[in-house]
Order: sequence, then C-alpha cells, then structure tokens
Amino acid sequence: MQVIVSHQNVDFDGVASMVAAKKLYPEAIIAISDKLDRSVTTYMSIYKDLFSFSTYESVEWKHVSSLILVDVQAIDRTGIPSVELMDEIETIVYDHHPPFLLHTNQNERHQIEQVGAAITLLIEHLEHKDVLLTPEEVNLFGLGLYSDTGNFTFPSTTSRDFHAASFLMKHHLDIEIVNRFVTPALTEAEQTLFNQLFHSQTLHQLDGLQVVVSCHEQDRFQNGLSSLTEKLLDASSADAVITIVKMGKHVHLVCRASSTRINFQSFIKELGGGGHSQAASAMMKKTTLEEARRKVLPLIEMIVEHTVSAKEVMSYPVKTIHENDTITDAKEMMIRFGHTGFPVVNDHEELVGIISRRDVDKAIHHQYGHAPIKGYMTREIVTKQVDSTIDEVQQAMIRHNIGRIPIMDDQNIAGIISRTNIISYLQKKEYEANFPNLVQRLEDTVSKEHFHLLKLIGKEADRFGVNAYLVGGFVRDLLLKRPNEDFDVVIEGDGIEFANVLAASNGGSIKKHDTFGTATWTTPDDMKIDIVTCRTEYYAETASLPIVRSSNIHEDLTRRDFTINAMAMSISEHSFGKLLDEYQGIEDLKAKKIRILHPISFIEDPTRIFRAVRFAVRFGYSIEKETARLAQSAMSHLFSLSQQRLRQELTLIHKEAKDLEAFYLLDTLNVWKTLFQKELPASSWQYAERVFNQSGHTVFHMLTALASPLSNWREMIQLYIMTAKERVFIEQLNELKQAPIEEIKSIGELHRYLYAVHDETLRFYLMDPTQRFHTHLDDYFKKRQKISLYLTGDDLIKLDFKPGPHFRDYLFELEIKQLNGEISSKEEATKWVLEEKQKAEANHL
Repeated sequence: MQVIVSHQNVDFDGVASMVAAKKLYPEAIIAISDKLDRSVTTYMSIYKDLFSFSTYESVEWKHVSSLILVDVQAIDRTGIPSVELMDEIETIVYDHHPPFLLHTNQNERHQIEQVGAAITLLIEHLEHKDVLLTPEEVNLFGLGLYSDTGNFTFPSTTSRDFHAASFLMKHHLDIEIVNRFVTPALTEAEQTLFNQLFHSQTLHQLDGLQVVVSCHEQDRFQNGLSSLTEKLLDASSADAVITIVKMGKHVHLVCRASSTRINFQSFIKELGGGGHSQAASAMMKKTTLEEARRKVLPLIEMIVEHTVSAKEVMSYPVKTIHENDTITDAKEMMIRFGHTGFPVVNDHEELVGIISRRDVDKAIHHQYGHAPIKGYMTREIVTKQVDSTIDEVQQAMIRHNIGRIPIMDDQNIAGIISRTNIISYLQKKEYEANFPNLVQRLEDTVSKEHFHLLKLIGKEADRFGVNAYLVGGFVRDLLLKRPNEDFDVVIEGDGIEFANVLAASNGGSIKKHDTFGTATWTTPDDMKIDIVTCRTEYYAETASLPIVRSSNIHEDLTRRDFTINAMAMSISEHSFGKLLDEYQGIEDLKAKKIRILHPISFIEDPTRIFRAVRFAVRFGYSIEKETARLAQSAMSHLFSLSQQRLRQELTLIHKEAKDLEAFYLLDTLNVWKTLFQKELPASSWQYAERVFNQSGHTVFHMLTALASPLSNWREMIQLYIMTAKERVFIEQLNELKQAPIEEIKSIGELHRYLYAVHDETLRFYLMDPTQRFHTHLDDYFKKRQKISLYLTGDDLIKLDFKPGPHFRDYLFELEIKQLNGEISSKEEATKWVLEEKQKAEANHL
C-alpha cells in the first residue's frame, strides 16, 4: 500500500503537494494530519469534499509498503505512528527544504531541490507527463505556490517557481481565490493571540541585529501561529522574531527573519524542527513554557551569522600597476586579467591612485596611449581597512559612486573589493546557506587514515592562520559518491611554508617544488599529501602554457575549466566540511551538465574542448548548449595546439571510451570537420565502428579509419603520426589502396605482391567499407596467418645446399606454392627444392 503524507500543521504547499503526488501515484492514499495551518482550515471547510483525504487514524500503517513524503524529508516530522511501519519500507521524497544533498543512487527516489515551493517540483512532473488537471486542483496548486514563495518575494523563490506559475496560468488559475485564502483577515481569536504576543516581546541585541522573542501560554491549540509571527515581524523593526507558544500539552515554536544575516537552520535542528534559513518551526512535545524558554534562549546566538569583514570578501593578492607605466600597459593588463581597474603605486609600493577602464579609454581616445598612468589616474582614493564590514564598504561605494575600493592593512594594500565582489557575495549568500555540510560524506568516502589526516591539516591551518581546502575533481566526486583519494590540499598563503609547518609539528619529510609553489609532505606513516598554493593564471597567447601567480581560493577556482570542477571544500578546523561553489557546480551536477566557466576559456586553452567531451562521456552528462556553441566557435584555435598535444587529448578520450559516443560528440562540436577540413561521410563512421570493435586497436587506428574515406586522407593523417611504426602502417595502407588487387587471381600471386605488408595493416584494410575485395584476399590473409613452411634453412643445408641469398628465394617460392596448394607435405617440398637445385646447376653448366 502506498501512502502520501506531509508535515504536521500542514500548510497550502503541503496540501497541494499531496494532491499533486496523488496525480503521479493514483493508487496511493493521501493521509492528512488533523493539525492544519489556519488558512488551510478555512479552505478545507469549503473544498475538502473535492479531494480524497484519509485521517492518520484510518490508515493501517503496518501494511504500508511505500511512503511518499511531500514538503518534508523526515518521517518524524509527519506525526504518523512510525513505530507501526514495516522495518523495510520504501520512501519517496519531494521536498524543497535544505539540506539539498546530491542523490546519485537511482534506487534513492528522492527529489530534494532548491526551489521556492515543493509544489513546483510536482508541477514539473505533471507538465512533463501532460496530466489532466481540474480547475480545483489548479487553484489549490496555485495556493501552495503563492503562499510558500510569499507571492514570489521570498529569497528562496527561483525561476522554476515562475515557470510553474506560468503553467498554472495557462490552465486558468483563479488569482481571486489565491488572494482570498493566502492572506485572509485575522479572526477574533487570532487578533487576541497577536495582541498578547505583541505585548510580551523581549528584545535581544545580537551582533548589531535585533531579535524579538515573544512567549505565551493558552489551554487550547490554535492554528495560524506562522502567519501571526510574520505579522509580528512586519509590525516590529526587528531583524527576526521567534514566537514560543504553549498550546495544551505542547510548545510550538515559529521563527521568521528579514535579515540575510539570520540563519535558523542549525538553531531549529537543535530543537528537532526544520525549515528554511529565514523561516522555520518546531514542536516541543509535553514541555512547559518555562522549560522551552530555558532551552531556546541560550541557543538564539546560533541564528546570527557573524559580521562579514572586508578581509573575507576582498580579492588578494592585489594586482597593482606603477604610476610610470603607460596607458597602453594598463589596457593590456585589463585585457589579460579581465579587470576594469587597478590600484596605482609608486616606487615605494605606496598607493597613490586608481586607474579605471574609463580613464584608459578616455586617454586612448585622445591618442595618449604612450602617456604615463599618473597623468590620468584618480588621486582622491577611498579606502577601507581589513576589519571594516562589508556593509561599510558597500555604503562607501554608493556614497562615492565608485566601482572598487582598496582594502588596507594599516598603510599597506591588503586587497581590493569591486562591485563584482559585492554582487557575488550578495548572490551566493542565500545559495550557500543551503549547501550540505560534507563532513559525514567525507568520512564515509575516504579511508579513516585520510580523514583523520585531513582533520589534522585543518587544525594546523587554523593554528598557522591560513585557510585550507580540497578542490576540483575530488569535491566533484565526493558529491557524486565516487571513490577518489587523489586529492591536493590547497592553501591560501604559502603552500611550501605551510608544508614545513606540518612536518615540523607532526614529523615526516618535505619535497619542495619552488617553481610551482607546491610541496609534498610525506607523513611518518608514509602517506603523501601534496600541499598547493592558491594561484591565478592567465594566458599570454592562445594554447600557450599559462603564466601563474599566487592568489586566493576565489581566483584559484576561477581559473578552472568547468563548473563541476570549480568547487572547493574547506578543511580548516573552523569551517571543516563547508562547500564553496561560486559557479553553481552543484546545480550542474544535479542537471548532469558540463558548463564552461568563462566565454573565452576554449580560446585560451582549446584542450578544454576535449576535456568537456571526456567528462560528458565519463559521467553520462550532456554539454550545456551555450558551452557547445562556444566550443564550436573556438574550433580554429585547435590549430594553435601542437600535434602532440592534440594526439594526447584524443588518446585520453580513447582510453575512457566504451563505444563511439565520444567520437560522435566530437563530431557535433565540429572537431573532425576542423581537423580533417571536411565533413565525415557515413563510411568513416562505418569504418570507425568496425575498427573500434576490433581488439587491440589504438587511437591512431581510429583517426585513420575516420580519415581513410576522404580523398586527402594521407595528407590529413600525416599530421598525427608519432612513431616510425605508425609511419610504416600508413605507407603500407597507401600501397594497399593503390594495389591492383582485383586483377590478381591467385593467393600465391597476392603474396608475391603483399608479403611485406604487416598483418596489422592488412587486417585494418580488410575492414574498409569503401573497398571491394575478392574473396581470395580474405582467404589469403587467413592462410598467411596460419602457414608454416615445410622446410627451413637448416633443412636446405642438410640437403647439401650451400648457404647464400638463394635460400631466401627458394623458401619464398616454396611459401607461394604452399599458399596456392601446389605443395602439401614436407616430402613434396623436398622434392621440389631438389628439382629446382638440379635445374639451377644444369643452367650453370
């Protein structure tokens, strides 16, 4: 039996999601709690009979084989008698509350995604399946969507919620009904409770924020506490409101916030509840109001995130430019680094000005590219100190209408904050608030020894005053639950110096790589860990090796290839397990997309085109549409790669390929059309498939098969020859293509023509779909592989033949006669060579 349930005190989103789930699982029963949100109670009094709801009491829970949870993840938040459930029960989850863990096991039928309302997830399924909806269902879904997104004003609202609303509007959603029930007028009882909550407020000052706590006790349960808490927040000037109300035997806790510095998640988890970062609730069963107060009040400091300082947001180290450098120098640096301005310093490295893109463009417009920067820079510099708050920096930008502010550590430049830094900080704050902490997944994935070693490194990083991270492919595979213990520890600071600290404190040895700013620490237990300095890089020209400089984690991630490889996980003790994802890599993992980071990434390094294909094939992902377009537009830059690098990238793809999918994907990106200067005909793919299915084939064989049907195939394939063996292969293949095979009638004569051709080449040639072969060519190849001469050179000596070059002639002719079937035994072979010897001697006389 399948049963659909939601959380207690179920709201419109929960009810709507249950009804929508019933459309997807028509055999399931909807079991609804007797505790409903006040607005839902009003709605149910009118519309309840239109839907099939069962009470918890009417369900035989011991017979339930499948439980479908909507708008909730934990069974204990549904209020059902979980002790009556089977030990082995299937759970299917549709929820939009954090944590948004990445589920990769197909048997885990969970969809937990960051959208504004759970009903959005279910509407997407209904739209895909083209399910018929009644007007009442459409309106109920609209109530769930509008109420849980705050009419699309809550920070958790996404574009997918708007798409869901569009879908409902196309199905004639009645907005008047939505307005009537989403924000109903307060009842007399609700007005009384609101007044009591309003007059019992206590104010708590927490790190510059105001948090109101309001407590009340009454004999009976009353719906609508969530709505009243929201109204209390609106009526006050507080940044957050927490209401604690004892109703009957239980205490109900509701939390609402208006500041992005408030995060209720850890706080509410401690109290056994759930919700979003700025809207959460919990129920404390059989608890007195005073007991609840004593438990809640010491925890409220958890809800306030510390004030973010300029040091935490700034980019560093700072790229500066000298006041005597020219305007042209500044323009080239802006292009190279992608920045729109630089601090200007003098000979003493003192900050003397700021040069912006506007300043540079103006100077170049007036043909002063040769002029020194100091003539055009801004000398009135607005700066902030490293301990300034991000709010102070933002206000300074607004007040002075400037796009970047140098951040100073006393009189020294410590970093710089641009508008981009501010926007990035604001945009990712809510996004990152819902990231999963990866501690448990890390502990489950790596060996116990590696886990404890990472914890040790994180502790040392905090002691040494640096931030330590795991980055790139390791973090990607950790989220995908793929085994991977090939990790580097990336340090914001001097990686070599930190490696020395590790060895000095914990023993072991260090091997330094000064050129790259890295070191390998070999622990006393003989474990090896690479310690890497965060770095940024730029390309002086296309396909060249990058120029590398030390940097911070932001710029270190920025230099990477794809979003799924541009994530980091902190292992510093103070933030161990925290995920950094500035490019929404986790979303692309969920969507199974390969997405490039920057529009010119393929131009800077065309090998990323091949890596995109390799990752797509390895994970079964698709290349995102814009990424594919950018790859196609960068095709001409493939010729800036050396043939060796091209061959290396193709070899890596070939090693991972289980079929021709990777080669077809390269074709959709126009790689083959670019490299071979022509569209590949169908025969190229027929040839390639035959070769691929042949054991022992190499990437060079695949390239030759694809090129072979082309008229200029030999010219094209010459570019990819790397060994003498491959050169011989191509020369012999070319001879085969030109050989008059159809005119040669006997197998023996074929051998006279083809004896020097290697088996590998002949086998390859026989797979060519464009060639017309006589059956005897295939027979010749098979017989040639099996043939064993009846006589050897030693046999000839025993027959009184004098050794010499004629031995080879006798044996070769003997081989031809054996292939033709003219000689079929050692005796016949002996007789033949003796006759030939007599003839030769007679001729000599």
